[in-house]
Amino acid sequence: LNHSSRPSAKVEPPMLHLGQPVDVPGEATRNKRSWRLLASRRVPQGAPIHWEYSQEASDLLLASHGFALEENPFERILIAPSLLRDALASRASSSASATFSAWRLEEINRMLPDAGDLERQGMILCQRTGDSVQWCQQWLDLCWIVQVSSETDVHWSA
Repeated sequence: LNHSSRPSAKVEPPMLHLGQPVDVPGEATRNKRSWRLLASRRVPQGAPIHWEYSQEASDLLLASHGFALEENPFERILIAPSLLRDALASRASSSASATFSAWRLEEINRMLPDAGDLERQGMILCQRTGDSVQWCQQWLDLCWIVQVSSETDVHWSA
């Protein structure tokens, strides 16, 4: 049994409640104390069986299971908040009035405060969810803040 983000089987845990089997209509013949491995699609004879250990990004798979996936559909981009704050602050002081530049720096510092434990874990900028990419709204707001040149510029979400 190996991991795959496109598994050919799924694992069904025991049907227990407080350590006792649970009666489920239509499941009378099942040993409810056992784990079951069920095919989720047709598996050719001799082909390996794969199941999905978890829907985690590669850094978490590596830490918890000892491997990472080359093409992980649950991948994400992490960055230390202090590095992001410094990069955005260097851009925020250009192309605007001193008052507006000061406001941008205040917003960046408000949205990316000293993070403590989060600093080591990182902030998610975006992550894959299946076949799409989900962007962090806070990241999009920060990008908008450093790109606009005045208070009257239209917000990205408008």
